[in-house]
Amino acid sequence: METAIEPIERTLTTHTEAASVLTTDLGESVGAAISNLLSLNQELRDRVESAFLANPANEQALEQIHSYLGELKEQKITLEGTPLYADRDWDIDHEIGIHSILLRIYNMLIQGGTKIEHHGLYDEYTVSEQRIPFHEFQSQMPFPFDRTRNESDMLQGGRYLLQLFEQSGLIRQKENGELVLRGGKQPLLRKASGMLNCPLLDSVFQLSKGSGTHVIVHPSEFIQEQQNTQQVMLTALRVNHVENAARFSTDLINEIILPQLVQENKPQETLITTQQSLRAKINNAKKVALEKINQETAPAQLCQNIRQAFHYFIQQENAQGRFKGLAEALKKLTEQFQTYRLPFRILNIFFDSEKCSIVKAVLLEENGKYRDVFSA
Repeated sequence: METAIEPIERTLTTHTEAASVLTTDLGESVGAAISNLLSLNQELRDRVESAFLANPANEQALEQIHSYLGELKEQKITLEGTPLYADRDWDIDHEIGIHSILLRIYNMLIQGGTKIEHHGLYDEYTVSEQRIPFHEFQSQMPFPFDRTRNESDMLQGGRYLLQLFEQSGLIRQKENGELVLRGGKQPLLRKASGMLNCPLLDSVFQLSKGSGTHVIVHPSEFIQEQQNTQQVMLTALRVNHVENAARFSTDLINEIILPQLVQENKPQETLITTQQSLRAKINNAKKVALEKINQETAPAQLCQNIRQAFHYFIQQENAQGRFKGLAEALKKLTEQFQTYRLPFRILNIFFDSEKCSIVKAVLLEENGKYRDVFSA
């Protein structure tokens, strides 16, 4: 079975072999071209660094970001810099986002003893051509990647989320064949051509990072795309939350209600009717929750509707105290599913390339709400 890193290794091998052929054919001219390229990159780096340091607001912004990350007291923080596209050369956006900002955050956190993981996503799927091999970006990094993925590695997860949204009634198909997510900005999930779109694939990448705080540094023109990605990601987590609550409730039927009825020698017809009736009420509660998936009150309403379904059954059966463990299980349902909680936080930092300045830092908190770090 192919690992996530193998496509990148193949790209590196292919590029290395091609470079070897070029060197043999063109001799010293290749070495001269590479030398000129490195000189240009260093010149760009020096120019960007000077402009970044000349703006005192940048240092103040970094201090606020560092202070805020310190307050979180996270044991692990992941870092992700300017996007890497296979059809876009290393440019000023990479210099600012990675060398001027991400490197400084990295150094601040390292000094404080924080465990850091540097993640990189290389997009060779949505681009028009695969012109820039991954290792050319890797060679420019001021500190190594701990984990890298190709955009195409996200396809399987993207198809799963698309199916999950379709089954939950959260997809709208436009007249041109495009699929968009209902609610909010209605981010585009699948193009008319059938190609999966960035917000869907990038949300899979973000979900793959696991727990902790995830710092993402992007140019300001990515603000809308990041909002779309996070809407997709939040919707996926909320749908999963609703499905888990419904599954938990169905288990109560199978593990508490039906065994007790069997013990009381209730006829098979009663068992079937009870199971069908309770499952129908749970499914209806799930349907209502999915219709209000982005509302903060949806999980509380879901739990209330499920509890009412079981309480109604108990009243109908005049069965107070008969179903051992049911009251405790319903209490556990409330504790686990009363609110939406994310398993991580995301700190988005945006910069203006023309002004060489940090312009925005927004934290997506565990409760699903956004917080402006600079106005905190």
